[in-house]
Amino acid sequence: MKRQSCECGVGCIYKCVDLVYILGVITNIVVVWRVCVDKKLRSPTFVAIACLAFSDAAFLTMNIINAIDIIQSTTSCSKTRINNQAAFNTIVGITWFAANAHVTIIAVLRCVMILRPLESHVYLTNRKILIASGVVWLIGGCIWVTVFLFQKFEISSVGESLEFQLTIYGLVFISPVAITAVLHLIKCRYIRQISKDQQSNTVAMLKVYNRMSKMILLVILVAVVLQLPRIIYRLLPALDLDIQSKTVSLHVQGCCFLLFLLNSCINPVIYAFQSDRFRASLCKTIRKSKRSVSLTASKTNDTNIQSSPKCERVSDNVTRTMDSSACQFTDISQSSTHFESSSNHSDKIDK
Repeated sequence: MKRQSCECGVGCIYKCVDLVYILGVITNIVVVWRVCVDKKLRSPTFVAIACLAFSDAAFLTMNIINAIDIIQSTTSCSKTRINNQAAFNTIVGITWFAANAHVTIIAVLRCVMILRPLESHVYLTNRKILIASGVVWLIGGCIWVTVFLFQKFEISSVGESLEFQLTIYGLVFISPVAITAVLHLIKCRYIRQISKDQQSNTVAMLKVYNRMSKMILLVILVAVVLQLPRIIYRLLPALDLDIQSKTVSLHVQGCCFLLFLLNSCINPVIYAFQSDRFRASLCKTIRKSKRSVSLTASKTNDTNIQSSPKCERVSDNVTRTMDSSACQFTDISQSSTHFESSSNHSDKIDK
């Protein structure tokens, strides 16, 4: 009987690499923290960006928990601590849908602010953005709970069919990306039309148009290139196109999943850290923390100097010197008083 190997294989190594994405969790938490703390960032745009950062942080956190569980079970030859893997995958799916849908919310928000700037101040408020974010989470829950029910009741003929998987991926991935792309293109076309109508501001508007076009291209490419490989890999069994080699399959799966997680790490950089207002808020906080640290260090040094033995000796010597000088001053004052009294007595005798 062969003893079970507890070595970390190819799949376990890729899960170890997944732990690097804890940096993405930190960056997303920083975005949420700054928007909550800084009142200057409490605009509808940054509230939507904070909702996106929260979704990305939740998605990355769930995948990191899964990676830690797989590494622990592999290296210790024990069962995974996640008892209900289907329910766990459902939560991961909800966070994934929320992240993609919040990108669409940001696209809708910016499109309305450019096409209808006056109406946007009335309809686009922080409260309504938060309500829209809650609706997104609710829709994601409905979609993935449906998938969970198919798996729980073992309706394999429907749950594993190509049509059902295409429907799920269409709702969760293709629809948000398509809506985002269309809204960005409409926004770009509108700005280009304005630049043609207003000849005086043509140069400035063209700069805005070129910058926006590059940003749109970056957003769409990041969303498609980083997430599409994993979706294609998940659809291969339904298409009867399984990879024969198990080692190659593990490498392909690991690489696709690394790209898949990278998307949630790049989102805060694209939407938050490229903003001048957000960078100014972050730099202001860093400068304040440096000042507080320097003041604390200076106070600590002063306290240490005052409590040092040398300082006590010097202070004792100074105190003794002051006491002796005070005594001398007292003697001098007494002698001067005696001299004055004697002089007054002599004056009286002379008179």
